[in-house]
Amino acid sequence: MVRPYLPRFLREENQAEIKVVVNNAATKSFGARSSLTSSIPATEQSVLSQFQPIKIQMPMEKAFTVPASGRKRIFFPDHDSVQSWPDCL
Repeated sequence: MVRPYLPRFLREENQAEIKVVVNNAATKSFGARSSLTSSIPATEQSVLSQFQPIKIQMPMEKAFTVPASGRKRIFFPDHDSVQSWPDCL
């Protein structure tokens, strides 16, 4: 099961962190990749360039492993690479 935790709204100059929790109810661990983008659903065309001058750290893709009967928290932007987002932590 995947549970996203998203901000309800953002205002100009706000900074946001998006958290996703992936739960694994199976008896075996599994690996997967997650990615974050913003696109038009009908065309799948990216609209990230329209958000300028927002600093978007790319790539917004991560590989991860979820342990058996466990969960994994995934953060966008990644806690380890936060440089232009100092208030996210």
